[in-house]
Amino acid sequence: MKPRWLSVFGVDYITSKKSMSSRKDDKRQRFQQLNLLSAGLAFPVSIVIGYAIGYFLDRWLGTTFLKIVFLLFGIVAGFVTFYRTIVDVEKGE
Repeated sequence: MKPRWLSVFGVDYITSKKSMSSRKDDKRQRFQQLNLLSAGLAFPVSIVIGYAIGYFLDRWLGTTFLKIVFLLFGIVAGFVTFYRTIVDVEKGE
């Protein structure tokens, strides 16, 4: 028989504490999933932005090589962002 003070308003305190912990784990998991989604989106977006900057600089300056240079910058920036996000998610686990 449980003591009366362990139950508050008819709800077992220990059960509700486990439920609260489960909710925190669910929120943490959702946050990690959103971080991974942002990493997946940041990679192609940084490539497109790098290419666009190179394209417009090429048109403005009358050159042809800046598209490739800024495309490479975008690829590097995408990898760095992806790597940092993955490391942060791994640290959170």
